[in-house]
Amino acid sequence: MIWAQAPVEDRSIGPGSPAQLQAEQQAQEQEQSATIALYLELQTLRTEVSLLRGLIEESNYEIQRLQSRQATDYANLDARILGLNSVPAAGPSQASGPADTTNTPSTEIAPPQIDSETAADQYRAALDKMRAGDREGALEGFRQLIGDYPTDPVVGDAYYWVGQTHWVADENEEAREAFTGLVNGFKNHRRYGEALNKLAEVYIKLNDQQQAETLLLEAEQLGGDVGARASELLEEFSQQQI
Repeated sequence: MIWAQAPVEDRSIGPGSPAQLQAEQQAQEQEQSATIALYLELQTLRTEVSLLRGLIEESNYEIQRLQSRQATDYANLDARILGLNSVPAAGPSQASGPADTTNTPSTEIAPPQIDSETAADQYRAALDKMRAGDREGALEGFRQLIGDYPTDPVVGDAYYWVGQTHWVADENEEAREAFTGLVNGFKNHRRYGEALNKLAEVYIKLNDQQQAETLLLEAEQLGGDVGARASELLEEFSQQQI
């Protein structure tokens, strides 16, 4: 009788064998390496996000600083124009020599319209506080003027400065109320068109796109710089809607 040879079991690759243990160790090391790489990548992304947030905050601060400086410059211009407008005309005895027109304001820049000299004094005082950097004092002065002389044309300017001051501070609801006061109460005011555009920008921030578009279409019909600015905002608005 011929006996069949029993199969030889290769224990070198079975469970618990050195080869199996080595394969498991390699798999464990690869998993650990992948985990470490993922962790390092996550840390890098967190660092980049933190840097980007810092840059955004710096940019926002710079924008607000420039807007605030622009508001101050406008206040200075208003104060100079108001001062020139209040200078009495020279009499015959003062008319010797050629007239000095170097400080004469452009006809395109209309001075504030004022009915009451007391209202003019309050307006100048509030402007002076704004120029000096006294934000709260200026706001209080303009609001006092609005309460004391609600129908005086200079109140339109007061509404504008209140709105502009809140706008640069990203206080949108307060800016909306102020610009609305100008738009609704002083349709013939020199800042009416500018207020339309500003109010539209506020409504965009407040996510009321329909109201913003209505205001911009009205401003566009006014033409000039106001109409051109309204057209730009409408173009930006339409691109955001796509």
